[in-house]
Amino acid sequence: MPSSQPLRSSHAAAGAGRRARAKALFLLPALAAAVSMCGGRSDILLEPGPEAPVPDEPGPDEPGPDEPDPDEPGPDEPGPGCVPSPEVCDLVDNDCDGQTDEGTCPAGTACGVSLAADMASPPEGWSFNGDAFWDADRLAGVLTEAIHGQAGTIVYRKPLAADVFTATFEFRLGSGDGMGFMLQTTGETAVGEPGGGLGMAGLAGYGVEIDTYRNLGCTDSNKNHVGVDDLTQLCDAGVLGSLAQGTSGVALGDGAFHTAQLELNQGKVSLIIDGKSQFQGFSIPGFPVGSKFFYGFAAGTGDATARQEIRNVKITFPSPRCL
Repeated sequence: MPSSQPLRSSHAAAGAGRRARAKALFLLPALAAAVSMCGGRSDILLEPGPEAPVPDEPGPDEPGPDEPDPDEPGPDEPGPGCVPSPEVCDLVDNDCDGQTDEGTCPAGTACGVSLAADMASPPEGWSFNGDAFWDADRLAGVLTEAIHGQAGTIVYRKPLAADVFTATFEFRLGSGDGMGFMLQTTGETAVGEPGGGLGMAGLAGYGVEIDTYRNLGCTDSNKNHVGVDDLTQLCDAGVLGSLAQGTSGVALGDGAFHTAQLELNQGKVSLIIDGKSQFQGFSIPGFPVGSKFFYGFAAGTGDATARQEIRNVKITFPSPRCL
């Protein structure tokens, strides 16, 4: 079989080859050690060639391969440009100790920019009140069952400033009566009137209603409407009286999940459902911008009944705060 290596015709060449191989074998341990330190790759074998670079030896003032660079900060040391200042809730390491926002929020809370309750598990920090409960089978927060005269609320337990935020959530309703997103100061376990009160009428605060029943004695124009409410202003027998109301272009009570996006900006509220604007920039009269409220959801049934659910809740703020 012909050889794959070139033939050598002189003994001198053979001697030179033996000396080269001996030198390569002598260098192999050092090369293996060098490779093992290069990116953690020890599975590469490098053969030295005539142009292979030789690693520089560290100078007298340079750190060796196993010595730390004195200019690099350690894990608990501030970076070279850090100027320590008192720690505040802003998602920044103000005191340059390698930690962020420590000690800036009360026990049981954390500095952040959003609240979430996807309902895949019982949501931490939220209370289920009245007829509301978490459904482990459907992975949803149930506000009411299809039973007469129910009222339920799901409320975040810590009151938060209401200045600017965006709330997104999915809801599923039936034929009666409807649900609402609310900002109220009555408390974390508060429940309002059932039926046309949507579980939030009579509380202290404001709400955005998603209504599937027409209460003839009030301002309801049909059984498929949205509105903005002062929860203290009742229309008739515990029914909400709206500050503003309009017909929705979405079939709110069809038993399917719909996606809502609600925005509050300095007392002006907007609502989008399934990508369709319901109202834009409605200014709530006398809204106390920056005051703290309990954020939550409510629903009610009366003579008309429906199982009414929410899931995938997220409330996002433009700046960090203790949540």
